[in-house]
Amino acid sequence: MKNLLFSLMFLLILASCSLFRKGEKPLPDLPPPPNYRPLHIQASQNINQVKPRTLNLEISRYTMLTDEVARVYFHLIGDDTIYYSFATTGEFKKKWCGAYFIADNEIVPVAKFEVKESQTSFRQPYAIVLVLDHSGSMGDDRAYEIQEATYNFILKKHPDDLVGVVKYDHRIAVEIPLTQSSEYAANHLIINGLGFYGGWTAISDAIIQGINELNKVDSKFQKVLIVLTDGWDNSSHYSPQEAVEYAKLHGVSICGIDFGYDINPGFMEYFARQTGGIYKHIYSKYEFNLIFNDIVNRYQRYYFADVELPIYGQQYFVVKFCYDTQVLEDTILIEQNVDTGKVYTLKVYFDFDKHTLKPESFVAIKSVAKLMKKNPTMEIELSGHTDSINRTGNPNYNLELSQRRANEVKKALIKEGIEDYRIKAYGYGDTKPIADNSTEEGRAKNRRVEFRVLRWKR
Repeated sequence: MKNLLFSLMFLLILASCSLFRKGEKPLPDLPPPPNYRPLHIQASQNINQVKPRTLNLEISRYTMLTDEVARVYFHLIGDDTIYYSFATTGEFKKKWCGAYFIADNEIVPVAKFEVKESQTSFRQPYAIVLVLDHSGSMGDDRAYEIQEATYNFILKKHPDDLVGVVKYDHRIAVEIPLTQSSEYAANHLIINGLGFYGGWTAISDAIIQGINELNKVDSKFQKVLIVLTDGWDNSSHYSPQEAVEYAKLHGVSICGIDFGYDINPGFMEYFARQTGGIYKHIYSKYEFNLIFNDIVNRYQRYYFADVELPIYGQQYFVVKFCYDTQVLEDTILIEQNVDTGKVYTLKVYFDFDKHTLKPESFVAIKSVAKLMKKNPTMEIELSGHTDSINRTGNPNYNLELSQRRANEVKKALIKEGIEDYRIKAYGYGDTKPIADNSTEEGRAKNRRVEFRVLRWKR
């Protein structure tokens, strides 16, 4: 009887294991595309001390400082995977030879472009959670490689940083809670291939769990989630949008890594673009050992520029570096989100005491028109404002001038094909200043037209 019970229990365990592993089939290892040239930063070097034979310019990410200003981060990388620093000093300072936007198929110069480099004297500690795909399509071999790479990353991490590990298929488990101890993390990392994983893929759910871990640390840490996957999200309860909003709410950057060919194009890049993270697409399992270090190195040392966006919605930013006889350049898509109820200042211009739009105003007007055409349920309110100067005897003059200016913008939008009923226009005169009216600079800021979204069914 005991033998029978033991046999039944053993069969039940085997059945359970096979049930756990039932999911996606392992994908084959395929060679990278012929033109694939990955640059994974592993070290840094002063460019004034050693002139690199070859140099590459890569934009890594961007963050929104305000609704209208983006900070763009970029790197100069040699083919030797070295980041070349101090290119904002000496002869190299003049080699940053331009930047521009491509907005609505038009080239728009950057009004003010100044390249700076991160300070090496101050290093903010990081809290880093690795979120690792262990679905069936990864297979045991690649799962082992990821685990070995994670082990190496843990041993090399900066002593001030925290590290944690989340593994997932359609289930999510925190294998290593955030810790500063490399020894603790290395001892608690399980290196056994897929183990009891091997099911379906729940990327958004795993991201939520990773953010929950990062929420346990205080504000002195910069919170970074590094998420690796080789496939499609097919079993999450949370949507990508919910995961992104959760990350934004808690100040978490999501770095997305796609592996191989069977990926969901744009999916992981969406998480990175929306949260100020880095996106990478790799093809070889031997890159796992390099990619985690590359991402952390890009966060710690970088060049950056703060640029004012010319339009609302999507636009491309291009930066250039003139090196020897080459002009190096790279491009990134920047998306300015427009939310219901939020107020945005339109870049429209009028002569003093006039309501006729100046020609340079139509870049912004076309941008709003394009946004409204793309979202046909969107309705907006235009609000006109003036400074406090009134040289007439009419106490309502500024109110009337601001109304005429708001009406003029509405007319321009209607000419661009936007229906009249979708635009409300109001003048508020000088009753809602946003700056000091006692200075010319403040008065210039107060002379403005704003818009906000009233309704928008997405």
